[in-house]
Amino acid sequence: APAAGLTNPNFSGWYVDASWVITGEFHKYNPATASYTRPSPADPFDPSSGDWGAWEIAGRYSDTDLDYHLTSGTVADRVFGGDQKIWTVALNFYPTDILKFGLEYEDVDADNVGKAANDAKFDVISFRTQVSF
Repeated sequence: APAAGLTNPNFSGWYVDASWVITGEFHKYNPATASYTRPSPADPFDPSSGDWGAWEIAGRYSDTDLDYHLTSGTVADRVFGGDQKIWTVALNFYPTDILKFGLEYEDVDADNVGKAANDAKFDVISFRTQVSF
């Protein structure tokens, strides 16, 4: 619970994303979790037989407002988080049902962060490995 005279901050945001599994597999929808599963490679990675697993191209845009009570409430209750916008493009490789490699590029733009209203713009390149059980 917050200290006396303060409230729990809340923030808002949204995103849109899309992907294309270029090798033809698809993401199955799971109604129990209201989410999509990972694609399962039709032909698991085996270069000796010409099988290359599943490959996917993905993109995402998100916009998040991290400000709270900038002009109302007590000064101690204000959060100067700014506004964050991120463009992402990714190349994902699924060699088997349990393994994923992802290469991502992100363009991050954060405006009005902190009381001094600082802006930050930077790019991120990341490589991830994921094992699912």
